[in-house]
Amino acid sequence: MSEPIAFDDTELLKKFTTPSLKVNLKITDLKTMKCHHTWLWTFKNIKLEPQDKLFFGIEGDIPQNFEDLNLKIHDEKDRKLQVEKLEDKPLEKSFNVKLERPIKFNREQTIKLEYDWDEPKMNYVMYPSYGGFDKIEFSFSIPKNANVDARLFKLHSGSKSLVFIPTPIKIKKLKNTISIKGNMKRVLATKECLKFYWRIKKTRTKKVSKK
Repeated sequence: MSEPIAFDDTELLKKFTTPSLKVNLKITDLKTMKCHHTWLWTFKNIKLEPQDKLFFGIEGDIPQNFEDLNLKIHDEKDRKLQVEKLEDKPLEKSFNVKLERPIKFNREQTIKLEYDWDEPKMNYVMYPSYGGFDKIEFSFSIPKNANVDARLFKLHSGSKSLVFIPTPIKIKKLKNTISIKGNMKRVLATKECLKFYWRIKKTRTKKVSKK
């Protein structure tokens, strides 16, 4: 995804805050950068009335049909939640999610959202919907044969200006994958985004001199 899209969450800002977000990106195919996305998103109701619906907006690098996203959404008890499709543009999708258990005033509920979308531009934006986050954790895994480099930036929705964040990123080589993890415990303000870049570095091959 090139630049972040400003999904309209004005009404939702009046209903929820989001104490934390955990994002996991798993690259399963290096040629297409096929990526499985998993979000663990905690919502807190700030209205006196119980809230039984959530809004989500997602986007990707290449055109994708809504039906091909393999979209799965579950609540804390692993109950599958009903999705109401709102917008199905080639690079943007938005939808409501109906909760099995409404969120009461001052209570929290964590939602698990999963979908597949190729990321050939090798960057991913973590959105600050619902007024920002107190804490963001992310993890990224890629096949072990990739020589990967990663950076984390902060930007404002609708802006092209990137600010490098010197957040420690831990890179670990596992049996079959390379794991990259990081977190931010500072407050991320409304309309600010985290943009995660990764690059596949070319490995240099030694030239064999002919005798």
